[in-house]
Amino acid sequence: MNRIMNSIKMGALCDALGEPLEFKTNNFDNVTYDDYEITDDTQMTLFVMEGLTQGNVKKALLEWYCTQSYGNDIKNPMCWFYKDARMHKQMAPGLTCLSSLEELYYNNEREENDSKGNGALIRSAPYGMLNCDSVEAYEKAYKDSLITHDHYYSAVSSGIFAYMINIILRENITIEEATKRGIEYLKEIENTEEIIKLLESALYLSNNLDKNPYDALGEGWVAEECLAIAVYSALFYEKTKDLNKAIKLAIHHKGDSDSTGAVFGNLVGLFVDDVNEKTSCDDIIVRVVNDFCKKLKRKTQ
Repeated sequence: MNRIMNSIKMGALCDALGEPLEFKTNNFDNVTYDDYEITDDTQMTLFVMEGLTQGNVKKALLEWYCTQSYGNDIKNPMCWFYKDARMHKQMAPGLTCLSSLEELYYNNEREENDSKGNGALIRSAPYGMLNCDSVEAYEKAYKDSLITHDHYYSAVSSGIFAYMINIILRENITIEEATKRGIEYLKEIENTEEIIKLLESALYLSNNLDKNPYDALGEGWVAEECLAIAVYSALFYEKTKDLNKAIKLAIHHKGDSDSTGAVFGNLVGLFVDDVNEKTSCDDIIVRVVNDFCKKLKRKTQ
């Protein structure tokens, strides 16, 4: 099975594992996982991936918006899985995504917001999987993040995540090296110091595993913190090969557990040979990824 498939599957799995923990503050060890049910994070990732395949991400996201019981039912959707009931289940979708897409749906334009929530970041992995170079992947993810989120940190976080995925796939480098390369790229861009600081903290903490990472990295509600927690947890896996512990680090905290899990899963899935656990949407994932790779001539790896 190729790396892109495993990335999307692992993202869906860790999204589902994180969902029962979101908003929890204790009793993590008592959480049980029954059916690995995905949330809006994976829903939007699949819609974006299909949007890239079909050449219209904005339309794909507007179709996702309609699945959430908003807008009118679409009779001839672009995304073939639009009518699947699993895509219509509301799993605490992000308010900025909903409000921005609502304005675009009804008015074809929207007012500017200052949200740096992680709703654009969590759907940006497919941009790193495009058959292009890392700078173009960054720019495409950055641009499409602005469909819903206007804060600079949201756009940069989305872009650098796609950048890292791209260079891992193209150059077969480690997560640590991709993180360092991402930091160096950010140093060439103005006003990215806070994101650089968080990624450098993720690197430092991965080499000092006795320290509490969340004191420095936050709870993942905003894009740059979500990215940092995901990168830290992926670095932990790279150093220890303990996938179960790495997943726990990605999701067992007091913040946005499904989103940090989804971003972590997309990243670490590039290095997992096979994803054995099945989520509620594996059949959709397989077809969406295969269509994406075939249409965009992305080599299976």
